[in-house]
Amino acid sequence: MEIIKNVNTNKEQYDIMYVCADLKRVGPSNQTLSIIKGASKEYASIVVTLFKEPKDTMIDEYIKSNIEVVCLNLNRKAFILNGKRILKNIMNKLKIKIVHSYGIKPDYICQKATKETDIQHIITLRNFPKEDIFTRMNKLNAILAYRMHIKTLLKAKNIVACSKTIENKMKNKYKQDNIISIQNGVDIYKFKEVDKEEKERLRKKYGIETDKKVFISTSSFIPRKRIEETILAFNKVKLANKQLLLLGTGSKYEKIYAKYKKEKDIKFIGKTDNVVEYLQMSDIFVTSSQSEGLPNGVIEAAACGLPVIMSDIGQHKEILEEIKEIGMTYKLGNLDDFSHKLQIVEKKDYRSSLINSNLTMSNMARKYVEYYKEILNGR
Repeated sequence: MEIIKNVNTNKEQYDIMYVCADLKRVGPSNQTLSIIKGASKEYASIVVTLFKEPKDTMIDEYIKSNIEVVCLNLNRKAFILNGKRILKNIMNKLKIKIVHSYGIKPDYICQKATKETDIQHIITLRNFPKEDIFTRMNKLNAILAYRMHIKTLLKAKNIVACSKTIENKMKNKYKQDNIISIQNGVDIYKFKEVDKEEKERLRKKYGIETDKKVFISTSSFIPRKRIEETILAFNKVKLANKQLLLLGTGSKYEKIYAKYKKEKDIKFIGKTDNVVEYLQMSDIFVTSSQSEGLPNGVIEAAACGLPVIMSDIGQHKEILEEIKEIGMTYKLGNLDDFSHKLQIVEKKDYRSSLINSNLTMSNMARKYVEYYKEILNGR
């Protein structure tokens, strides 16, 4: 089995091995990078990806941060037949103390590989399984994936939810006491508010008129994000100079794009590496998601000084409890309430600093380091 080492080091031993499906440019990859950076002073870490890296991988960012990444490039057959053995060999060779995984397949195979060893296995849960799985797979695959993941989670000794909402849902639904929450955090030195001149410069750079009231969504075009609800509510807002920027792609992108591509007030940006600049040049952040872990997009927008309008799900309310006065929620599925809130927030100044909140990258990383210490000390 081919193993690609992307950083050459002389280390023969690592404390923590992070295992994921791949390093696709999504929230979990960003959060994991932040955790590793925060823990690097106390723990030597290595990242193992199970499958082939996609085109929009973050692997270069990991390498630039001097993090060793091992890509196993497993196919489905190799994962089933050899995945456990390969991971176990790596863990033993590098004298790993903690294996930290996220994702259905990584969680499953890491639990198998660490069984009957002294290696501690930690799972970070970034969504409520039933709400996520059944909105991104066909029914048969979703049933199989759901059963496998729940079985894995019920056997797990150490689970960290990315929000208090997910922690509480897991405790209430599955009676799990082996779960805590460490909330997602944002890099407030990268995601930050800019002055008027810089905002105008960015708008000129991306061809956005300076007199527009710019609404922005960074959600993926997948069913649970309900992008069309955002579009319909935006269209009901009575403003002469308005613009909606839609960042991201997904399974529903082509269908929604074909339906609304001719509307002059809506701009489809697609996948971009410059999310922070689009946020900095916008005025209002919107999301109509029906389920989340703890959405990075909302926290990033707040860090950039944008007021936010969000569906009234528990995870969005949790953010408002942590960083007050950044916006408001609307009743999910109610277009009148959504558009009304969009017009209200357009007339108000919602600003709040994240610096002293729990939702910063540094606070998240610090809490993970504390958790690692507890695990290693046999809490």
